[in-house]
Amino acid sequence: MRKIIITLLVLAFFSFGLTVLAEETETTIEEEISAQDLGVSDPSLLPDSPFYFFKTLGRTIQSAFTFNAVKKAELREKFANEALVEMQKMVDMEKENDSIEKGIQNYQKELQAAKQTAEKIKEKAEENEQVGLFLDKFIQQQTIHQRVLQNIEENVPDEVFEKISQVRAEHLEKFGEVMTKLENNSEQVRERLEKNIQEVKGSEFQDFKNIEMLKELEEKVPEEAREAIKEAAQNTFDRLKTVIENIAPEATEKFEVYTETMSGNKERQMEIINDLKEAVNNQNTINLLEKAKVEIMERVRTETTERIRIEEGEPLQEATQGMNREEEKVQLQTQMQLMQEINLDAAGNILEEKILNPIKDILPGQIMNTSGQNGATNAKQQQMQQTGQITPQQ
Repeated sequence: MRKIIITLLVLAFFSFGLTVLAEETETTIEEEISAQDLGVSDPSLLPDSPFYFFKTLGRTIQSAFTFNAVKKAELREKFANEALVEMQKMVDMEKENDSIEKGIQNYQKELQAAKQTAEKIKEKAEENEQVGLFLDKFIQQQTIHQRVLQNIEENVPDEVFEKISQVRAEHLEKFGEVMTKLENNSEQVRERLEKNIQEVKGSEFQDFKNIEMLKELEEKVPEEAREAIKEAAQNTFDRLKTVIENIAPEATEKFEVYTETMSGNKERQMEIINDLKEAVNNQNTINLLEKAKVEIMERVRTETTERIRIEEGEPLQEATQGMNREEEKVQLQTQMQLMQEINLDAAGNILEEKILNPIKDILPGQIMNTSGQNGATNAKQQQMQQTGQITPQQ
């Protein structure tokens, strides 16, 4: 009996420990999305299969025998969701580039068909409840599409990356066109957009990704809707600011993991962090944001130095042979200029040690001459001061 009690106590303690550990380390990353999140099943037949035409034929027949405009738009949206999941699975399976490109082409085709079908809906969301429900679901699913596409961008070979980036831009444009077509005015666009991006599953910091998407969407929507998207982005920013300002000490690690591992446009993410730093007053929050900024730039440095190594007189590395030397220099300089925007007073030696020093040997001279820690004069200027060629004020 005593052994049984001890065993039960051990099991209870072990279970409690696992629960606490899970709660402490759990961080939801929006890109980790399943087929079920898009309302479709995990695909078994993929676009590189010789039998895939059966699936295409089945979709065509289903669509042909669906006559209600809203139901047909829902069906075509389902097919686009399936095509996205198929493409994601092919990337996860590390299929050959040719196979992945078939998945991309299939997704583009379904995306275009979904847009054209939705545009045939005659009524507005305000006039027909079914149209409103369709638009709600459409916005939520398109938000998921953007997150998945960003994740795919970071996991495909260089040869496929540009095609995925182009598809993501096309998707944003179609997203904006359908949304504005089915609403009466820009204010309704803003309200519905704000409401539905909050409905998408994600972490407590998901507004970070939402702001990134909204800023990109603003550039793609028709002119008359841009102000509404801008307002939605500002309101989303205000929500995120409140979350960051009131973050519990035990949640700071989650935020660090979140910003460190999220995919997406690093330049845009840097802008968001800079805006947050200017908006908050708490020094602990500013330090947290600065640390996140350093981590993002560390990722930039790692990815850049892995793919780009420019040394005078040496041929380009295999990973960058698709670009000429001038293009490589421009890309590297852009990355480094972003790094130098970091507040060195706050980041201190971490930035110098982790980012600038490891790559100083491959930087153009004019970039390194603009860097320095805590506003100190660079070595060349110090030498000139010592020899009397310039005064310290210069």
